[in-house]
Amino acid sequence: MARRSSSNAAPERPALFIPTQQQIRYLRAYLDPNTQANITSIAEIARVNRRTVYKWLEQPAFCIWFKEQCESLFRHRVPKMWAKCLELAEAGSPDHIKLIAQRGGELQIEAQGTGRDGRAGITQVFLNVPRPQLVAHEAPAMDLEPIVLACQTSEDEH
Repeated sequence: MARRSSSNAAPERPALFIPTQQQIRYLRAYLDPNTQANITSIAEIARVNRRTVYKWLEQPAFCIWFKEQCESLFRHRVPKMWAKCLELAEAGSPDHIKLIAQRGGELQIEAQGTGRDGRAGITQVFLNVPRPQLVAHEAPAMDLEPIVLACQTSEDEH
């Protein structure tokens, strides 16, 4: 009976990583935008000893799991971020108009760039965005100097 060569064997899959409750709490604290971006602060909020976090960071399986979780959350949030960016661009924000134009291939970062269709893309944007009209009661308070109107008086008025 012929023996199978070890080089033909299927590559071993890494074992499925199952995070502990502490690791899940740490991930949630890490992903919270209100948490300070340092291990000590995140570990404190997650109720985990910071030394424990450093031990986790030495484990490749934890690092892979942690990175995948962070990337997954980001991928899920990207469409919502682009929708908000488009909303702000439509409202007249020059920075958001630029981002949308770059994403759509209409605005090139480099002057020699070409658009997605191979044609030369736009390299600059000049904006003349109309501002919404203010309703009288919404008008901002302004400190105006007195306006002197020249008026002609008739002799009948005196």
